[in-house]
Amino acid sequence: MGVVYVGPGQIDNEVAILRNEFGSLRYAQFLKGLGSLICLKDIDKASTYLGGLDHCDGDGDFAYMWEDDVMQVTALVLSIYHSLFYIAYFSYLFCT
Repeated sequence: MGVVYVGPGQIDNEVAILRNEFGSLRYAQFLKGLGSLICLKDIDKASTYLGGLDHCDGDGDFAYMWEDDVMQVTALVLSIYHSLFYIAYFSYLFCT
């Protein structure tokens, strides 16, 4: 699952949206409700589903994860994922 913060006045500015490194207090509270902030390099990949995320491949260092005894959900949060490659890639997708 992906999470993107859209700030005030950014509704028509995809590049500005993709460059957000943080959001509002309400956004921070929303993220906290998604689960626990996890460090990708410290995760046991044998027991944790990361949906293909890998800190060595430029996927950032952190993600949010929620789990119970039968399910895991990992959220890629763009504001903490801040990678120049993906900014360029998503800019190309949305701005062309």
